[in-house]
This record gives sequence, C-alpha cells and structure tokens, in this order.
Amino acid sequence: MRKIIITACFISALFQIQTFAQFSIAVNAGLAGLKYKIKEGQSKIKPGLGFDLGFTRKFSKHWGFVSGMGVMQYNTDAFMNNSSEASENQVDDMGAGFKYTVKTTGYKETQNFTAVTIPLMLQYRTANAEKTQWFFNTGAKLILPFDTKIKAAAQRLDLSGYYPDFNLQINDLPQHGFGNVNNWSSDSKTTIQPEIALSALTGISFNLKNSYRLSIAVYCDYGMSGMKKTTDQPLVTYSTPINSGVVANSVLEINNTGFVRSLNTGIQFKLDFGKKKLKVIQPEMVDWDKDGITDSLDLCPYKPGSPAFKGCPDTDGDGIPDNLDNCPDVKGLQKYKGCPIPDRDKDGINDEEDKCPDLPGIAAYQGCPPPEKDSDNDGIADAFDKCPSIAGVAENQGCPVIEKEVIMQTNLAAQNILFTTGTAKLIGRSFDGLNDVAKIMRKTRGLHIYIDGHTDNVGTDDLNQTLSEARARTVQLYFKNQGLTIARLHAAGFGKLRPIADNKTAAGRRQNRRVELRLSY
Repeated sequence: MRKIIITACFISALFQIQTFAQFSIAVNAGLAGLKYKIKEGQSKIKPGLGFDLGFTRKFSKHWGFVSGMGVMQYNTDAFMNNSSEASENQVDDMGAGFKYTVKTTGYKETQNFTAVTIPLMLQYRTANAEKTQWFFNTGAKLILPFDTKIKAAAQRLDLSGYYPDFNLQINDLPQHGFGNVNNWSSDSKTTIQPEIALSALTGISFNLKNSYRLSIAVYCDYGMSGMKKTTDQPLVTYSTPINSGVVANSVLEINNTGFVRSLNTGIQFKLDFGKKKLKVIQPEMVDWDKDGITDSLDLCPYKPGSPAFKGCPDTDGDGIPDNLDNCPDVKGLQKYKGCPIPDRDKDGINDEEDKCPDLPGIAAYQGCPPPEKDSDNDGIADAFDKCPSIAGVAENQGCPVIEKEVIMQTNLAAQNILFTTGTAKLIGRSFDGLNDVAKIMRKTRGLHIYIDGHTDNVGTDDLNQTLSEARARTVQLYFKNQGLTIARLHAAGFGKLRPIADNKTAAGRRQNRRVELRLSY
C-alpha cells in the first residue's frame, strides 16, 4: 500500500509539472541484483530489466534536475559451499532451548524481487540542444522493494540439534526434526527494506524531429543504506516431524550473511519529448522604478536604487543592499548578512563574546550562568542529572553506564525464565539466572529492573493479558524475596501485543511466550 501511494503521488506530480518540464520514457537492461558476502558461500548478480518514466527540469543551458519513477526487476543467485553450516538458537516443541545446525550439500537459492525506484539527480549537459549532446547525471535513488521470492534447492540437508543443558547432540531423530533430507526444494518469500543508492548515468543524446531526442547511456546504482533486515532465523525452518516439510528462510535471514546492498548497472535507451519554449522578446528599454537602470539589468526592478548596488536600495545605510540584507531597516555587519551582532539568549552579552550563547548568563562568567549544585561531583548539575546522587556520564544524562557483561547476563537469565504450561509457576531451572540478576541488583545502588511478560496468540485476549501480568508479578515477587525493595522492581504484562516471531508456527509461538528483563537507572 505504501508503494502504491508513493506511485500515485509521483504520477500526480508529473502531470502538474508537464508545462515546464521535459518528459522521458526509458528501458534499462543489464545486471541487477543484491551484492553481499556469504561466510560459507557466494552470491551472483543476474540480468534484470526495468522501465522508467521521468522528467527533466532545466535551470540553464547546462544544468537541470532529473526525477521520476521506475520499475526494476532484481535477480540474484546464492550458493553455499558443500558441507557448509548455518547455526541458530531455537526452542523445541517441549520448550527446551537448543542450537539448530543446518549443513548443506549442493545448496542453491534464487532471489527475485521487483522494486519501485525514484531518482533525485542533478544533470550537466553540453549547451547546443540542436545537436548531439553529452550529458552526465548524478545523485541518489530511493529503492522501494516488494517481497522477495525465494526458490531454494539442495542435494542434501543435514539437520541436527545440540542441547547445551544436557550436553546432547542429536543427528538422527526425524520425528523430532533432526535428520537428513535428500533432493530438497522449497519456495518461500522474505522481506527486505527500502534503500538509498548512489546513482550515476552518462551518455549521448541525439536530436530528432518535433522536440524528440533519443539517448543512449550507461548507468550504475550502488546501494548505500543496506536492504537486509535484522533477523535471527535458521537457513531452513525447524519443524517436527522432519517429513512435515522443511521450508527455506533464505540466506538473507541468517547471521552469516554480510552487508546486503543493491547493485544495478547496464545500458539505458531513452526517448525525451516536450514542448519547445517560445522565445520572449523583451522591450528594448523598460525602467519600472524610474531609477535610470534598465529592468533587464536591475536586480530590484520595482524599488528605486543606485548603480553601485545594481539598482537595489540600501535603506539602513550599512553598505549592504536590501536584496542581500536580512535586516534592511537596521544597520548591521556583512558577516551577519546585514543584521547586528546577535544575542540569542537575550542576556545582554553578544554571541561573539558569550561562551554560552544559548543559555542566559552574566558577564562575570562570560555569558554563562553561575555554577549549579553537583551532589555526586560528576560534572553534571543536579538540575540536569537524572541520577544526582550517583556519579555518571553526560551521555547517559548523569547516570552510570550499565556494563555490557551485566546486560548480557541479564538477557541470558531472561531466556531461561520458564513456567509450567498455562500457569505462572516458575520451573526450577529458572532460579540460577534470577539469583545472578538479584546479586547484581543488590550490589548496584540505584539500579532498577523492568519485568515484562508476553504470551503467544493462543487463547482469548483477557486470558493472555492476565497470564502475562501474573508471570511478571511472579518474577517480581521472586526478586523481592531475594532482598530487593519493591520500589526497584517494575512488573507489567503485555499479553500477545508485542510478538517477536510469527505466531503461525509452533517455533514462533514458543519465542513469543517469554519474560523480558531490562535494567535502567
């Protein structure tokens, strides 16, 4: 729907500018696909075809602005080396976490998607429009992709799981999703995000009859912002039993694929058409403001001025003509475009001498306010310090920075918070991780913890909301029993409102049934 709206807006805009712009239709042919590196494989860009509808707004005989809208087909092949592996953490149908490994032989994947492209480019061209012209366009291009179609195939897939809690490796248990799949193939879809690409085009334009021109050019669009979404999926979906169907997720969704950008290069054939501009014959001598300067040479043709300022007046007499003076009625300086020296904070001290130009102060402190109280001596005044009694850093608004290891330990504990099915009763395996978090909280003054409960979409909304709140309060009570004050423990339930995976699959629902822990000052 978003791409349809953008397309409609551009078509409407093209009709609005038809009276002063030159239109064009073009065909693009060359290599068009996704450029990225695979840790244990390679990708290959394939030929693609596209069509453009554009316009050029000319500013002068050499320069113009180019925009419009196009549609381009992108095609890419991806290969995995024989015996290559892709691993991700998963949860099985019993709620146990394991490392899911997909080992491939003869794996090939074809990726196809169509994208709407919107260029915003500056054009330079040689001057004589009646003859052959050379032109060069450069700028940016917005690429809005539709869903990518995936066709995957492999001679063999070896699916295995490692359960770290039991130090158990399972390689052959088809009813539990592990084993071998021969001569496998799968069709699926994946989503990539819009991208901004650098774009350049150069070629030759030939003049035809009736204001038509034929252009032949070479072009290149090189993606910069990246099209891969952050995902944590296996190469193929974990399913039980194995013969129920192993569906491809694409190499674009696994963590051993590098930065994904679009690349489109090839040859363009374009036909330009538009109305010829009529030559306007100016009167030999027109002086509207009667200042003795012809209007064709007068920069201010409707206000009497002086020859020194090319026909413009200088109302405030500061030597800067009104057409260049942002304060034409007040004397000022050239460096401030005709305005006086500014005093943005209105404290009576000019910005040139004010060390705090946006904060009212006094002369004794060179325009800055007197020093304020700083209880924790961290260099941040209490009025601006969110943790006034604990020394912190300015980047964290006066609060300390939580160490990365602490955050990782908290996240690990959250992943191991488990409950009896359909209840808010904690399973014993949850206690070690919760005890570690409680120990961190006891020795870190001022640190708070936010406990968020979530469910899948099975059951009614009221039941899911109630269960998520109950599980969050159970963890809150556990921390309280470990010696933490209730004021530092914040519990909330969100039911099914914030899924992190697809509720249509058992694996997705297991990921959505969770309790998250967040630390904050």
